[in-house]
Amino acid sequence: MSRFVSISDFSAEGTPNGLSFAKDCYLVVIEKLSEHWSLACSSEGAGLVPNNHLLSADDSDPRASYVDEYVENAISKLKSQRKGKNENLFLKKLEKYLKAKNRCPKGPAPQPPQISKSKETTIGENLASRIDSSRRSLENQTPDELGYDLVGKVRQATSISHNLSKIAVKTVLGEIQKAYPSIRDSLNNVLESLNNEDIEGKESIDCEKLRDYLKEIELHKEDTQQRSWACQEDESTILNILENILSILQNAHTNSIKKELFVDHCKPLNTIDHEFLENLFQEIEADEDEEMCNLLLHFLICFNLHFELPQENLIMEIIENKGYAKVFTEKLMVLFNRGDDPATMFSYQQNQRNSVIKLTSDIFSNTKTAIIFYTNDIIVLFDIIERQITNLEDGDQLRTEFLSLCDLVVKNTDLEDILDSIKKIEHCLKLVKDSITCPDHDRLIIDEIQKTLKK
Repeated sequence: MSRFVSISDFSAEGTPNGLSFAKDCYLVVIEKLSEHWSLACSSEGAGLVPNNHLLSADDSDPRASYVDEYVENAISKLKSQRKGKNENLFLKKLEKYLKAKNRCPKGPAPQPPQISKSKETTIGENLASRIDSSRRSLENQTPDELGYDLVGKVRQATSISHNLSKIAVKTVLGEIQKAYPSIRDSLNNVLESLNNEDIEGKESIDCEKLRDYLKEIELHKEDTQQRSWACQEDESTILNILENILSILQNAHTNSIKKELFVDHCKPLNTIDHEFLENLFQEIEADEDEEMCNLLLHFLICFNLHFELPQENLIMEIIENKGYAKVFTEKLMVLFNRGDDPATMFSYQQNQRNSVIKLTSDIFSNTKTAIIFYTNDIIVLFDIIERQITNLEDGDQLRTEFLSLCDLVVKNTDLEDILDSIKKIEHCLKLVKDSITCPDHDRLIIDEIQKTLKK
């Protein structure tokens, strides 16, 4: 585990499982996943961050004391989300880190403050008796759900997440304990109740809101008058409902959400498995119906966006086992050359990651999958990359994606038969790097490519 400070802003739009952050954001890197990406968490959650945006943090930085809270908050958010393989992997890594840290031996707890005895007087005895009586009465009357209700009140008043609301309540009650030792035991009961999972799974304002939003979505789905209309007719209304649902899933307590979602005993169905995808590849390679073949290719390209890590990617597993995919690569290269993106259907999706570049990058992330491309394919690929890098402006996110792809192609393919293409790409990279306005993260990628080419 390492601590870093961001040297520039980063937007995760178009980067699945990415974590956005501003300049000078404090980040805890749980694990470095590749040369360019790491799993990290901040006060906003957890996700993938680019390594070239990070600088080692100073040990004296006061934000270092909130590291555990960052991790706990990230775990809570991941648990509340609809999880795929990547989210489950992130969750396991975060929980593993937290468990390892909790195993470290803790120092002995400080002794409770001792109240010095003064001369016993009648007034003092009466006051002590009254305080003791009040303390016992408070202990007997403290409801089991007081802590949970306090967390709910804080969340409702501030709109912060359930996990952060719990931290706020614990902090305040802890300070009250220090200031008023006479009610320490009573407050201990309240603090212990905050860890009662049965209580936290009861009905809450979040459950009520989620139930209402789901009913609204169902009303739109069942509206017979609108079934023949395009989705855009209700787009703003549906998007608003979905954003509200997403906010609850991310910020409410996991047990409450599970209780509401399991009302009808719905269970997830894993229909897109290895066998299903293998059949799609067979249909594409058969190339009997061009229109169907293109539709299946578009599906695979879009489905690939669900996998951020190539080593967890079902599509990459199939490509590695097949060892060839002639029709698949030919049609993929056509889309790559045109700059088409089947996953982009609306104008507001322009900032998302290009799905064709994403799939091509995943294939070239490993020599075992990169071999499905022939030498001529690699030559054409370098020509397209050179053209795009030259035409795109400094700071364009798309240029960064092409540079990252170029880095992968150079590292995981045999370059002996394409020396002319290498000379062209080297000249292109030099021009980009020498530009005054070239971003630092692009320069770092170019440095990596140049190092590989010199070997």
